[in-house]
Amino acid sequence: MEIPTNGIPALDLEREETQQHSQQRYQAIFFGTAAVLAALWIDFGAFHRLHNSDSIVPVLVSLFRWTPFYWEQDRLGMLVPLLAIPFKNPLANLLAQSAFNAFCGLAAFFLCARYVVRRAWLLTGALSASLFLLFNTTETRFQYLGLAQPYGVGMFLGLGGLLLLENSKHSRPLRITFSFICLLAASWVNAALIFALLPLTFFRWYFGGDKHRRSRPLGFLQDQSGRNRSVSPDGGWNVFLQFMLRAKRCLNHEMGIAMVLLFLSFVVNYAYSGIVSYSAAYGDWPYSPVHPSRWPAVWFQFGKIIWSEYLIESWGIAVASLLVLGVLARLLPRGRVHGTNPPAVNLIASSVVSFLLMGSLSHTENTLFDPRFALQSMVLLQVAAVAWALLPAYALLSLSGRRAVTVAGIFLFLSAPLYLYGWPSLARVRADIDETLGKYTAEILQSGATHIIGDYWKVWPATFHANLALYETGSDRRVWGVTIRSTPTQVFWSQIPPEKMRLAAVVGDGEVRSMLEMYSFPPVKEEQRLKNIVILKPLSDSE
Repeated sequence: MEIPTNGIPALDLEREETQQHSQQRYQAIFFGTAAVLAALWIDFGAFHRLHNSDSIVPVLVSLFRWTPFYWEQDRLGMLVPLLAIPFKNPLANLLAQSAFNAFCGLAAFFLCARYVVRRAWLLTGALSASLFLLFNTTETRFQYLGLAQPYGVGMFLGLGGLLLLENSKHSRPLRITFSFICLLAASWVNAALIFALLPLTFFRWYFGGDKHRRSRPLGFLQDQSGRNRSVSPDGGWNVFLQFMLRAKRCLNHEMGIAMVLLFLSFVVNYAYSGIVSYSAAYGDWPYSPVHPSRWPAVWFQFGKIIWSEYLIESWGIAVASLLVLGVLARLLPRGRVHGTNPPAVNLIASSVVSFLLMGSLSHTENTLFDPRFALQSMVLLQVAAVAWALLPAYALLSLSGRRAVTVAGIFLFLSAPLYLYGWPSLARVRADIDETLGKYTAEILQSGATHIIGDYWKVWPATFHANLALYETGSDRRVWGVTIRSTPTQVFWSQIPPEKMRLAAVVGDGEVRSMLEMYSFPPVKEEQRLKNIVILKPLSDSE
């Protein structure tokens, strides 16, 4: 029998590796099934009461005209609307996109735990996702899981790409190829993803240790004959050689390859975004940082917003409680278990660095430090808090105990959506959408309007719901929205002859005139006034 150098029979090692692969496969199936069920329960629950134009535009991108980025922007890749194109029913399209986004947002907690926590990843991911849902506000949950922001989808694809790189069952070139594809897709969906995953990858390498780095002192190099020789610390070329040695060992390590792929995917998307920005009405390329002298000031302002929006609310208190619990556990002799600190320290450090990087962008400052830019950091901090509090106790449990608490964690994960959004009901989903988006639909259809013109926040919800009602009647008629972000569809709605145009506008909408001027409509007159809308008709030459 072959005996490796560590004294363990090769057959036993192979059997142990097979068992580990089998266990990981079952855990992946368990996690995937739970995440799909939770996403569907959210999607078919009371989730759709907060829709607005930002969350409706991706549906219209899929239905009317798909573009690589969010309409009139050079960021937020429209991957999910692309996948949803086969769903021609507006309601089915919205539900399909919402389900996919919710799945990715929830699954990101599990993949983050899998990438950093490893052995306790299933329980850590389940508890992290559950606590994030239970202790955050309805608005924060909708922003993270909904269609308006791509953070969940980007985190899912990015972390999935990093994990594919470590799948030893396949050849290295194949792993690198598929990992790069996932990271490209993730960067396309959310270019800011690099500010979360790059520190996460680096700190995992740094805190987890590198076998190659520790195998030989840095002062030891090889000459051309392959013999080891010592390099004097004061040698003229020593700094360069030490740097090259570190770089080589890093690139030979999976973490080094991961960082290179992350950077390359960002560069490719950054260049493409720059090309698109020349035709984007609201392009912000090149996303430059503020001047370094102003970093402390902008970090302070960004921190104030995050403190007031999240950290002093229920979610922040829950995270702080977990961190304190982890400290108390480590004060006990039995709580000082080797290997339980690095995962949480990695995640906390990554969360802080991600927050600082996002806060230093001029785009973040220009949006008055919108708290949504901290959502990636929140995901990392949530997983960190759970890992910090959980791992000391988890390490002391028997195998049966670990399985029991893992099942309990999955049960909590599946129960949280039911508690927050109620039992799934398509009828209730439709009622919520009718109430939120359908205020003007009856009058729009009654009037025979061809366009809805005016304020961004009014036009797109009304456009979606009017076309949903038309689809359900079997009509091939389409109502077009004319407002901010209507340029991609102008090629269609501008072809309607002026004599057939009927422009519906909400009574009292002050944006109608500016939209008429922006899109060069001919002069109009009021043709009809209903309770909530007025119908405008372009003047003919004789008028």
